[in-house]
Formats: sequence, C-alpha cells, structure tokens
Amino acid sequence: MTKLEERGLQLTTAVSLLNTVTTSFNKLPGSLGRMLTEKMKKIEDRNPGLETVKKISGILQGEPQTI
Repeated sequence: MTKLEERGLQLTTAVSLLNTVTTSFNKLPGSLGRMLTEKMKKIEDRNPGLETVKKISGILQGEPQTI
C-alpha cells in the first residue's frame, strides 16, 4: 500500500496496483481473506469517484469505456 502513496505515480499504475491488491485479498482463504476483502470493499464504497478513476485509467490504456 505504501507504493500507492508515492508522489508522481501514474494513474494507470496506481489503479493496476489497487486492482492487484483487491484480487489478492479476494483469493485469501478463511476469516483473514473475508476481513481484508470486506475492508477493501468499505474503502471503495467510501470513495465513490474511484469507479470513474478506474474507467479513466482504462481509457488511458486504450480500453473501450463508457462514462
């Protein structure tokens, strides 16, 4: 997570790291996996603009998106 706090980090890199962390948490077994997955979901829910940022990142990477 400290990587996400770096200054000058490209948007596409930050979103990719966030997606990697989320995917890793979802794959963790047991109560720890559930706890971390729920925590990440709460973080995403508290940041309603995050979905838009993810779409913008996709556009920058050449993926077709609808905003």
